[in-house]
Amino acid sequence: GVLGADTMRIDARSEKTYDLVYSPMLTGPTEGSVRFVSAELGEFWYALRLDALDAPPVLVPEMTSEVGGKRGVVVLDIENPLDEEVLATLSCPDNPRNFIVAPPSVTLPPFGVGKFKVTYAPSALNQLEHGTIVATNEEAGTWTWSVSGRGAEPTELPATDIFVTLGQSGVGSVSFQNPFHDPIFVDVAIETDESTPGVWEDMLKKKQGVRVDGFQVVPLPFKFSPAAMTRHRANMVITTESAGDTLTWRYPLIGIAEAVPKGEDFRIEGKARRRCEMGLEVFLHGLKVDVPIEHYDFEVVVPESEKHHLRKALVIKPLMANLTPKTRSLRFAVAFRPKRAVSCSIDFLVNKASGGRWRFPIHLEAIEPDIDGSVVVEANVNEKAEAVFSLANPDPEACAFTAYFTPDSPAEFSVKPNVGTMLPGKSPETPLKAGGHKGVAVETNDGGPGVDLRIRYRPKDYGGDKVGRLVVTTKENTWVFECIGRIPEYTKPRGKTKLDTRIDPAIDAHLKVAQRRRRPGTIVRENLRTENYTSRRLLSKTPGHEITPKELMET
Repeated sequence: GVLGADTMRIDARSEKTYDLVYSPMLTGPTEGSVRFVSAELGEFWYALRLDALDAPPVLVPEMTSEVGGKRGVVVLDIENPLDEEVLATLSCPDNPRNFIVAPPSVTLPPFGVGKFKVTYAPSALNQLEHGTIVATNEEAGTWTWSVSGRGAEPTELPATDIFVTLGQSGVGSVSFQNPFHDPIFVDVAIETDESTPGVWEDMLKKKQGVRVDGFQVVPLPFKFSPAAMTRHRANMVITTESAGDTLTWRYPLIGIAEAVPKGEDFRIEGKARRRCEMGLEVFLHGLKVDVPIEHYDFEVVVPESEKHHLRKALVIKPLMANLTPKTRSLRFAVAFRPKRAVSCSIDFLVNKASGGRWRFPIHLEAIEPDIDGSVVVEANVNEKAEAVFSLANPDPEACAFTAYFTPDSPAEFSVKPNVGTMLPGKSPETPLKAGGHKGVAVETNDGGPGVDLRIRYRPKDYGGDKVGRLVVTTKENTWVFECIGRIPEYTKPRGKTKLDTRIDPAIDAHLKVAQRRRRPGTIVRENLRTENYTSRRLLSKTPGHEITPKELMET
């Protein structure tokens, strides 16, 4: 907008110039005004007619890239002139083929600076190519940069790796793109120093004068047949004529032989959040070491979905530093401590420095962890009750979570929210205190804010307690909680009356004790017991007097 001083002082019978600064955000004409107000002189008003012109583009130094090879990259800054966050959209409208902008948009903090990359992909040799990078935002305006680049002959090209089992053949390919607008005709050949014939073979039927249209990408297949447990090297050479000059692309080919699998299978089993340690010994079948000491390395190939989790959960350390001519096997120490349940297969690879690779499949199995705590929810039939607790996030970064009840849990249970983002924080291993109650928040120990979960229980009929299992999972953690749903104990109401018709509690207690006494099953048998005889029988027990059988019968 228009900026100027709030006040100005003018001497008596004199003139003074008032300076204005016009700093527009958007291009185009606009109108404004400026007023001068004085208690003695009155008010003076001036109309302003303003016209915002396009700012000259920022000149970026010339870039250099290899034609069909390594590309040049430049990082540019973009500054936000506003006091609020804006999203700037990036593009190269006049030459998107040669100048690639990434990312397509960038978020700028208030009065902050954002960064983006411009990659130059030349389509001509030794010719200067131009482009304009434009960043736009409806409120902040437009930024422009003028970029240029020149193509050079290719030198460094990416290598293509291929792994094939010893004694077998494998097929790979090199992706070649014509970097020019016009079609070219190329010759393809494989160069190698292998003494054994047939290790590398070009599979193109036509190897000379292969037509490749402008900017077209074609696969160039080859076959690799390893002859020994070592590393094999070759180059795929592609040549063409361009403007009287010969252009040559050399793509390195690296072939590594893998040992024939022997059917060995390893298993590592445990429980989530429990540490499992074991020793792992692998036999290197077909190993041949021609030097006193040879280095080796190993790697673990895991599924993409478990890569982030197993990066910390699985630790493998070697117990042997090098390979020797006497080496037949290698030993490793394995520590497996998953944070959640997992079931997947991985490949454990051992690579010899001079070439050769051994592959060992390992199956990882971790069952669900122990129950972290229990929550009790009480609700009357056809009424809803909630128990709220805060689950802290043990990771310092925010992460997405999913909460659900297992399929065998009663349908009366539900949880909200069932998906969302858990705020960052730290907490101990057991995040929930046992013993939640209706309407009472069950909080974890001091940690991050995490997320507040609401467990709802709505019974549909009378009966015993119902138990459900709540599972909360993130990318790296799993929690399991036992949820117990109860119906509150019924208390019989006591009405108020003017006439007391109830038994005294003390007398009622004595009556209940008397009712619990054992009653005889047969009265005759009870009367025949000695202590229940008549008084004449009792007289017989007096000293010096014995009752006769006849007297007993008469009684």
